[in-house]
Amino acid sequence: MRRGGLPVPAGTFVGRARELEEIAQRVATGTRIITLVGPPGTGKTRLALEAARRLAAAPAGPGATFVHLSAA
Repeated sequence: MRRGGLPVPAGTFVGRARELEEIAQRVATGTRIITLVGPPGTGKTRLALEAARRLAAAPAGPGATFVHLSAA
């Protein structure tokens, strides 16, 4: 099930508080597109979805849009 266009995660999100705060700060200062890079399997997609979920839930927040780019 999707809420606000964002996929609902299968489990809870643990850790990565520093990265979530950095993403939130960048969005708050006007950054419109953020690219997360790193090796496969390090949680980039899960981090992005959690950041988007938190931004979408914030009162008067900027919102978030999920764009599925995989070939499958």
